[in-house]
Amino acid sequence: MNFDLTYSCMLPVLRFFAQATHSWGWAIIGLTVLVRILVSPLVTSSTLQMRKMSQLQPLTKAIQDKYKEDPEQLQKKLMEFYAKNKMNPMGGCLPMLVQLPILFALYASFSGPPFMEKAIDVPVKVVTPEQAGLMKRDEVSKNTCSYVDPQGDLSKIVVFPGEMTIPQGQVVDFHTRAAE
Repeated sequence: MNFDLTYSCMLPVLRFFAQATHSWGWAIIGLTVLVRILVSPLVTSSTLQMRKMSQLQPLTKAIQDKYKEDPEQLQKKLMEFYAKNKMNPMGGCLPMLVQLPILFALYASFSGPPFMEKAIDVPVKVVTPEQAGLMKRDEVSKNTCSYVDPQGDLSKIVVFPGEMTIPQGQVVDFHTRAAE
């Protein structure tokens, strides 16, 4: 099963807000505020860890200066220092990595229909007529595009035919259809 955070979560919530407010502008604001509320614990955790790291930076620097000639001892002392101060050097990064897919999905929600055009890539390989035996054609494109129509209905659009190999001089008409 292919889970698409934008299609499965962000766009339905955006559509809900648009139907509730009768405005795509207010829907965008509502979705953005909701996402900020959802990621705020991660942001807070990351900020606190980074603040703690910066407060202990002078002590960390002193340990690094003291053991700069012995990398093994330096690592050992730093790990002891982090454990003693209940600190994780990756503690500030992990919450950011968790929220990154959510923020990418939020961006993707606003970078496609109904707000702007979004192309669907369909690879086409043109060969000589002698190589026509190599013809290959997929029924539909592997790439999809989420689409919200003016009535607020949500679907995924594919291009058909999909990826293909065609002889030089042949003409192909591409079309779109809803996949879901």
